[in-house]
Amino acid sequence: MSEANLRGKLTPALNPAPGSQHLRFVGDTIRFELSLGQGDRSLKAYLRTTLGQAREVLQSIINPVESGQTPTDEGWRDLEMSPDGGAWHIDVPLNEAGFFKAIAHFRDASGFDHWVEGKNITISVHPAHTRFGNTIYCAFPRLFGASKTSNQPATAPLDERLAKLEDGGWTIIPPSGTLPDLKAELPHILGRLKCKWLHLLPLSSTPTTPDARMGRYGSPYAALDLTAIDPALIEFDRKTTGVHQFIDLADETHRLGGYIMLDLVVNHTGWGSSLQENHPEWFRRLDDGTFESPGAWGTIWEDLVEIDPEPVDLWKQLAEGFLTWCRRGVDGFRCDAGYKVPLPVWRFITAKVRLEFPDTVFLLEGLGGGWGDTETRLTEGGMQWAYSELFQEFSGSQVAGYLDHALKQSNRIGPLVHYSETHDNDRLAKRGRTWSLLRNRLCALASVNGAFGFTCGVEWLAEQKINVHGCAGLNWGAAKNIVDELAELNELLVTHPCFREGTKLTRLSPDDSPVFALLRETKTGDELLILVNLEYEKENEIELPLPPAWQQSTDLLSQAPPNKDSSLSQRERAGVRESASNTTTYRLAKGAVHCLQHSEPKPTKSTISGHFLQCVESGIHSDVYPSVVRWTVSNANRVTMVPAGHDLLIQHDSPFRVLLRDPESESASINRQSEFVNGSHFAGVDSRCLNGAWNLELTVYGEKTRRISSAIKILPTKPDMASFHLDFELQDSDLLPVALLTNGRGAMSRMSAILGEVQSKYDCVLAASLHPSLPVDRQVMVKRLRVWVNVNGFLTELNRTRFFSFDMRERACWVYIVPTSEGRSVWLEIAAELLRGQNAIRFCFKAVGVEQDDIMEATVRFDIEDRSFHEETKLNAETERHFREATRPLAEGVGFEFTRSGERRLVARTTCGRFFPEEEWCRDIPHPIEATRGQADSGDAFSPGWFQLPVELGQPAELLISVNEPDEQPLGQADCPVEVDWDDGWPGLGQALNSAMDAFVVQRGDAKSIIAGYPWFLDWGRDSLIAVRGLIAAGRLNEARAVVGLFASHEKDGTIPNAIFGDNDSNRETSDAPLWLALSIEELADKLGEDFYTQKVGERSRTFLSVVKSIGENYSVGTPNGILMDAESCLIFSPAHFTWMDTNHPAGTQREGYPVEIQALWIRLLAQLAKLEPSGEWAVRLAKAEQSFVDLFWSDERGWHADCLLAKPGQTAAEATTDANLRCNILIAVSLGVVTDSIARANVDAAARHLVVPGAVRSLAPLPALTPHEVWHNGELLNDPASPYWGRYEGDEDTRRKPAYHNGTAWTWFLPQFCEALVRAWPSDVDAVEAAKGYLGSVASLMNDGCLGQVPEILDGDAPHRQRGCDAQAWGVSEALRVWHWLDRLTPACSSG
Repeated sequence: MSEANLRGKLTPALNPAPGSQHLRFVGDTIRFELSLGQGDRSLKAYLRTTLGQAREVLQSIINPVESGQTPTDEGWRDLEMSPDGGAWHIDVPLNEAGFFKAIAHFRDASGFDHWVEGKNITISVHPAHTRFGNTIYCAFPRLFGASKTSNQPATAPLDERLAKLEDGGWTIIPPSGTLPDLKAELPHILGRLKCKWLHLLPLSSTPTTPDARMGRYGSPYAALDLTAIDPALIEFDRKTTGVHQFIDLADETHRLGGYIMLDLVVNHTGWGSSLQENHPEWFRRLDDGTFESPGAWGTIWEDLVEIDPEPVDLWKQLAEGFLTWCRRGVDGFRCDAGYKVPLPVWRFITAKVRLEFPDTVFLLEGLGGGWGDTETRLTEGGMQWAYSELFQEFSGSQVAGYLDHALKQSNRIGPLVHYSETHDNDRLAKRGRTWSLLRNRLCALASVNGAFGFTCGVEWLAEQKINVHGCAGLNWGAAKNIVDELAELNELLVTHPCFREGTKLTRLSPDDSPVFALLRETKTGDELLILVNLEYEKENEIELPLPPAWQQSTDLLSQAPPNKDSSLSQRERAGVRESASNTTTYRLAKGAVHCLQHSEPKPTKSTISGHFLQCVESGIHSDVYPSVVRWTVSNANRVTMVPAGHDLLIQHDSPFRVLLRDPESESASINRQSEFVNGSHFAGVDSRCLNGAWNLELTVYGEKTRRISSAIKILPTKPDMASFHLDFELQDSDLLPVALLTNGRGAMSRMSAILGEVQSKYDCVLAASLHPSLPVDRQVMVKRLRVWVNVNGFLTELNRTRFFSFDMRERACWVYIVPTSEGRSVWLEIAAELLRGQNAIRFCFKAVGVEQDDIMEATVRFDIEDRSFHEETKLNAETERHFREATRPLAEGVGFEFTRSGERRLVARTTCGRFFPEEEWCRDIPHPIEATRGQADSGDAFSPGWFQLPVELGQPAELLISVNEPDEQPLGQADCPVEVDWDDGWPGLGQALNSAMDAFVVQRGDAKSIIAGYPWFLDWGRDSLIAVRGLIAAGRLNEARAVVGLFASHEKDGTIPNAIFGDNDSNRETSDAPLWLALSIEELADKLGEDFYTQKVGERSRTFLSVVKSIGENYSVGTPNGILMDAESCLIFSPAHFTWMDTNHPAGTQREGYPVEIQALWIRLLAQLAKLEPSGEWAVRLAKAEQSFVDLFWSDERGWHADCLLAKPGQTAAEATTDANLRCNILIAVSLGVVTDSIARANVDAAARHLVVPGAVRSLAPLPALTPHEVWHNGELLNDPASPYWGRYEGDEDTRRKPAYHNGTAWTWFLPQFCEALVRAWPSDVDAVEAAKGYLGSVASLMNDGCLGQVPEILDGDAPHRQRGCDAQAWGVSEALRVWHWLDRLTPACSSG
């Protein structure tokens, strides 16, 4: 049959049935089955549903209200169903609370959908913690004061003085119980009684105006403010507030394992409320203009005013009230007279609350409304529970009839909570203990999900009715009570499976029987028989047809057996009379209640959702990458990154609640509470709920409640490449970004994004590299540029207030807003460019928005210095003479020159305008960055005069500053830069990194070298050879070969220079630089072909192969500087301070011995040599080194590789002491492929949990040290050896910064190592690749801050991870560039695989 012929002829059947209603819980799974009576069974079947789309559903409710849009029915998605014989099915996990819909359809080949007939299936998914044991203790805080032990009305008579005041119209507010008083009784309520919920009557302040105040206390239902707390309930304490006292109460409730519910009224307020005063139009009025007051039972409550629920602005304010209480710790709300509030209002309020607090419970008090009101609010309205009317049903027929209704509806749309007594009813104890116990047991044992409540004092048999306008005693502590009976009852509701969700409840008793009989059956066959004699003054019996199993039943309630009858058999004397017709007759004593069980219950299955359990159990041993980021308290001092598509899993030893708050929005938050799984407590957050930065607030309920704060960063799917553009928001920044310009010779310009502002002694307009062919220490010649602009006679200084924008690429460009004398504004663009290969910087001034008749002139001052870049200028008589004698106007042209002893000549000149030689001494220019380093916090400079530049329409003005350059440099040929945009996202990151790398590649004679970092490093061997790998990966092979050739030409006896100062290469104290050289030669050969090994190095007859062999051979027998292979293990001994962690004076790291990354690099070298010379000894050494690495470096105690085997010269690796403190170096062993599989995953997992921060990796984890690590300086111990982590790099160099440098400070060049290691640990896993790309993309935020377009050297290990050290570091850029290319190549392969 063709698809066209199928239309209208298919009759699909769906189970569950269309239009049916279902109640489930978070953690459940619901199955849908679709079948056909006839037709083509090759059709595809789909479930269309909103399940799994909670946020989308909630937003579709919220957005139309908040934005005035047309309401939409959003959140639907199609899930394909699986063929199953002649039908189709799908199991949908329920991971979110809410109200959802579903329907199914077939789709034929033409795309036509054949729908199941009927209405949508609806599914109410309730929070997991409401499955069972929901006993509610209703507390009226006012009653918990000194009068609580009384069993009498507790309003004390007034003394004569106060009585006169009251008679005179004054309002007398008597003493009251307080929130701390109630808190003191929580161990009784939640511990001894075993209640789960603490239900508080309203806490709001009440009217004090005599005519508006009913009763001496006033009613808490006459609220003056939805979120305020009645001062009478607050204990005076100058150290705290009422809100804090409530939070303390909520915290203690949660610590004891309870939940807190607040009675909140939104259909009326008290007369004179803040809402009424500010928005009287939101209230109803009678025809005569009088505010309308609600009433019931023939009484009008004139202290109340009725709200008009129509205005949507009111809805927003009401919702914010609920949210405010949630943020204070409330878990649920009793919604007084909720039926009076229209359904759309509740939908909005519950949606707003559930968006932030998904586990919130709403209890509808709908006793005055119809059942339709209750049903719609428990489904579409987003509520979960409703008040039961059982408390006012007494006879057999009343109880049977009502419970039939309640049991049916509770399992369909939500429990009807059986309160045995409410604050509106007479006390049960007035009829005696038996009656009170009867009614409490009936309500509890007939409950669904254990949803049962009672009012404070019930357990003490209090007889005084609660009067919300007054105060009554609770008979607290009375000897005659039912405390133990209620505790036993509550324990049963929590522990027995017959009170859990999904239990079938069947009434067995006749409609009018005085004995109520209820059978509770679980799906696994557990059963309880509930028998209740509803008459407390008369014995009654009931005859029930029961299976034989019930003949051996036991009563789970500890109580006296039924009345005995001596004429009966032994079994009959126990209350059972047998008959031949397989029926059993039970005779119950007056008011007796029995809970009978015939066999022990079966163990209950875990109710934790499969997805959550999978997150908890995911780990390093899986071959599939676990898309889960774990957070523990040890991560509190870092920003934890969560890649897109990952779950965030929070773990603690104690129960906790976690709040994730959007720092940019007070109303955006996500709340979770922990679940106990596998011996620990966990809470999970789906990262789909999040984006950007979030503040994490953990409340831990151990022996004491404590709060822990941290930060979470949800990584975007694509890096945020902001094109290094800054706008006027920068005006308020304390620390300004800087622009770095370089010339390919080692010179630099480092200027602030606010032109003229200086933050560091390294900020400068021009720091020249004075050697003609080698990079050498830079000489700061021009410190800053200051500009004033005159437009039509109106003079303006260009400062923060006039700043508009800043852009940084190959050139830097500032834009300033300049006012005119006519009240208009024009713009001035200033562009700066450091000329390639020259110690020269050119500025271009261009007017924008000027008119033909406007006259614009720029006044420019350069403040000059003449110092090494590590020093400071301090003006005194000598330095003033130094500048004054060496500075003069140009003999030809417009400008000035500064010439000192023929060594350096600075020239500043322009194409137009004039120069005025009017000197100015600039003293104490602040250097705040140096201040944080414990260095001189200011410096001085000299300004020889000022330029006056005409800036005309279409004719830019130029200024050129040069040092030791010819005078014939071109001027008048430049224009302000034209923006060339990079691609967005991932491609743009690669382009930005490649561009950033240009700053570091410099000429060194005829060769190339790499500047390690700006502003202060030169070319270092180790840094250059790590950085060159990025050039190789990016295909910049000519530059890479020149750099590798340079250092290969300096190889001697297995050593190369650690640093080259000018032409001095004598510093060879490095054990890793030669190994990085060998690795870079290997990677170049992979790109250029094996013939590369035979190419000559330098001017000698050596080849690259001979260099590689020389390193291997000399390491094997020992180098002149003490590097030596241990013959026993074939591992490499490294002298002290020879690795990249090389701080000295004081020695910051103790790594003499066998460092882990040296072994990884050595094993890679042995593998390279074994490949080049298969018949040599290299393969034997390789095998031994690999086995020794496995045997000696793994730490079972910690679960990761040791950082170093500590040893002295002459000690073998086997004799060394293992240092298993977690450091970033273990990642190199993974990224180089030396370790794989579970060991690699263990190392990566350890780094992810303790070391990784946005853009960098910590050098040491903040964990207790297994191997004590001491840092000494001049005989003083600087650190705690047992906790050597140092999270901030600031202060004095020797006593603060050096100890931190490699002991917690985070290094950017290791983040790419982590990303590569992650993918190598889970090879060919597309999720691992995407996660690595996300992590690597975090460097984009560093490039958009600090030195724009660059990657800094280091960050603080502690949050917020401020940029420190060199703000432009070569290996930070190059390693990111290298791994970017590697991941970019992997992406298509993983996607296709």
